[in-house]
Amino acid sequence: MNPLMKTLLILSAGMLTFNTAANSNKVSINHIDVHDIKSTYFELGEQQTVDIEFVAPKKQNNDDLVWILDLDTRQTVWRSHNAEPLGSSKHSSKHDKVRVYGDQPTLDKGRYGVFYSTYNFHYDHSRGVDILLYGLSSLLTEKSNITRDDIDLFYVDVRAKALQTIKSDKIINPFANTNELFSLTKVRRESFKQYGFTVNQSTELSIYAIGEITRNKAADTAWLKNFDTGDVVWQMTRSNTDAAGGAGKNRLFRGKVPVAKGRYVLTYTNDDSHHYNDFNDSPPFDPNAWGISVFSKKDAAIERFDPEQKLNALKITAITGVGDHAYRSRHFSLSQATEVRIIALGEADDDDMLDFGWIEDSQNQRKVWTMKASHTTHAGGADKNRLSDTLITLPAGEYSVFYASDGSHSFDGGWNQSRPFDEEQWGIALYGIGEKFDKKSVKLLDKTSNAPLVQLTRVAEDEHKTAVFDLDADQKVRIYAIGEGEPEDMMDYAFIRNVKTGKRVWHMFFDETKHGGGANKNRLADEVIELKKGQYKVYFITDGSHSYGDWNDNPPFDQQNYGVTVSAVVKQKGNK
Repeated sequence: MNPLMKTLLILSAGMLTFNTAANSNKVSINHIDVHDIKSTYFELGEQQTVDIEFVAPKKQNNDDLVWILDLDTRQTVWRSHNAEPLGSSKHSSKHDKVRVYGDQPTLDKGRYGVFYSTYNFHYDHSRGVDILLYGLSSLLTEKSNITRDDIDLFYVDVRAKALQTIKSDKIINPFANTNELFSLTKVRRESFKQYGFTVNQSTELSIYAIGEITRNKAADTAWLKNFDTGDVVWQMTRSNTDAAGGAGKNRLFRGKVPVAKGRYVLTYTNDDSHHYNDFNDSPPFDPNAWGISVFSKKDAAIERFDPEQKLNALKITAITGVGDHAYRSRHFSLSQATEVRIIALGEADDDDMLDFGWIEDSQNQRKVWTMKASHTTHAGGADKNRLSDTLITLPAGEYSVFYASDGSHSFDGGWNQSRPFDEEQWGIALYGIGEKFDKKSVKLLDKTSNAPLVQLTRVAEDEHKTAVFDLDADQKVRIYAIGEGEPEDMMDYAFIRNVKTGKRVWHMFFDETKHGGGANKNRLADEVIELKKGQYKVYFITDGSHSYGDWNDNPPFDQQNYGVTVSAVVKQKGNK
């Protein structure tokens, strides 16, 4: 601020009630800009009354402009709406919208921070000049409009006898008798951080976290999971947080979370707006703590670890970083029954999964697990981003993992709505669980050992493909066919004949298919039938449009297998 203007403004206020002794100490905030937050810090050697004066808009409650924070308890001990007007500037008509305010609260011995925020001012260009709007009344009366020149007058002074300036707010810990386990503060846009730790005996954690959570969306949030099972132990939500001051979407969690012996991963993530140093609305009263800090008892037996490194050591196989129009697979075998953790991220449209993964038994091509929308949770960002984090047990055998995506909203193809929290994991990954997992029991395969009896796939338009197979004994077979159809009319379809009798033993009817992803006319047949010993001929016929390599509408998810595949169903050990 111009020193002369500030002097005139203070003199006009008649500030004779304030302590102006030569030995008084003072901290000040000046040179405040639009959409700015400035702070300064001081320590009081004893309980005493402090003199506070500041300039702010006239006829406003100044609720979120200036405040004082106790740095040890992280509690707001004074807010500017408590102040009384002391005067106004009469020296320039263009500054008649601001006023000097003051207050004399009593503060305990301790460390404090003073903050002045102008994030709740917004430009109005409707009059052809830059006018700053502040609060609802500024929309109703022109006299409440604030200019940049008015903001140049803003300042705050805090005076007290036993006041000493301190450099910064380095320690953020509102919990007594605790040690910092990890701290992520002053977090900026699009952050995704994970911390792993092992608890050697049951204890409790103290958590202090601030983020953006509206009534409909957790834009900035944190959660704690059991590393081995994926069980959520704690999550920062709208319902378990309190108002953090400033905008209503600023939310604060301050509390204790019990944890049993085990391994854990804490995750914090935020989106690309309203974050430290770039708030799009009024900041919280403890802006330096934007993020999360976790503390443990001083005698707690806790060891930290790198969760990514630990997880990679348990990885069986993964298909991640998936893009648009993808159909990818991985194959592996297990020499013994294994408990498996599946982490899959995908896109859903209500009850339908558009990007999703599944697991098949390679010997009989039967699905042993499929990502279903009803069994997922929100993965952050857009509501359609879904997460499945579940445990299954797979017997010894061969398995194939698949992931399919449609033509939009994917990691490698670009997001058409807000990204998920852990965008690089878009896809599916399988992990062993805990110390009992024997990675030597896993063998990665280039292909499965049970080759199809017939495979007529990637069929183009106007084709009539056939193939013959023989069965030396009665045999169950799986028929997997993708074609084009509408009710009562299949345009691209498959069927099977007994070569000796000429009789059709199977036909692809619309009513016996389901949606194959993409356009509604993409139809999928996935059936197991039993055939007698003999020779069989498989047919797949297409018309002149919408086929592999030349789609006239959205392709099916599994476009690489457009056509028909027939495989023998192999009996597993122990099955009758």
